[in-house]
Amino acid sequence: MNEIFIHVDVDDLWAIGECYGIRIPEPFRHHVYDDGLPRLLGLLEQLSIRATFFVCGADLESEKCVALLRDVIRRGHKLANHSFSHHLAFRNLDEPRLRDEILRTHRLAEDQLGIKMLGFRAPGYAWSRRLVRILAELGYLYDSSLMPSPFGWVFRLLDRQLSRAMGASTSLQKTQFPRFTDAWHALRPYEIVWRDTLRIWELPVAAAPVLRIPMQASVCLQLGPRYFAFLRKLLKLCPMTPFVFLLHGADLTDFRQTEIPALSRSKYFSMPVSERLSHLREYLESLLSDRHLCVAEELFEQRAGCL
Repeated sequence: MNEIFIHVDVDDLWAIGECYGIRIPEPFRHHVYDDGLPRLLGLLEQLSIRATFFVCGADLESEKCVALLRDVIRRGHKLANHSFSHHLAFRNLDEPRLRDEILRTHRLAEDQLGIKMLGFRAPGYAWSRRLVRILAELGYLYDSSLMPSPFGWVFRLLDRQLSRAMGASTSLQKTQFPRFTDAWHALRPYEIVWRDTLRIWELPVAAAPVLRIPMQASVCLQLGPRYFAFLRKLLKLCPMTPFVFLLHGADLTDFRQTEIPALSRSKYFSMPVSERLSHLREYLESLLSDRHLCVAEELFEQRAGCL
């Protein structure tokens, strides 16, 4: 069972702006869709990769975003739910608000795209048992919000440093990044069952085996090929452990076009897109060289059919 799942979180520039307290001019609110996603789709097609794209419901209210997502579906990719508003304190929302965040996006996907979403990822890896119970009650097949890593505190520290470097607010209330207790969960997919009636699969995301250090494209792009090479060694120690390699639409977005000063102060956002494209191609080719590409929706539909 040496599967690799390729996931893409489509956090648009408006969501990135809200995360760091940066005002995004209206023409660039959908810059990730306008600039980054077409480039990413081209790369995935060249490498014959079928991925799952996690989208926010707020973007499904934009006609141009919906048009691009229709193309994503036409190319054979799947779409999953990434909440409606990408709320920064998602884990702290009460149950009615959690349900609303999930259902608004679910219904928009049905109305605008004619699809039923089967998977979910919370903003900022804000996993909780309450969340997966609600998802199971709503008929979802899998959740992929859990990052089973003890290094959430490192993310939070870097997030504050990045906010200060960008001249943005550091007082925003967030539940971003995993809690220490999340690290005790399994790395491989596992089924959660309540009272023998509610079932849902958890597909852990973006943590390398053994050391459980972060393994997503944005971190690999910032820390460079040596960091990725180290992660590859960890993966080879556990060749039969499935894992999710997480990309973001922002990974191949040219932010220099926006001329937003705050973005130019970040190494990640100011990195030339040609450089990111070259590295990302190398990373994906390396991962696919000894892993079986799997689409989460198809795997969990098959497992559900075997029950």
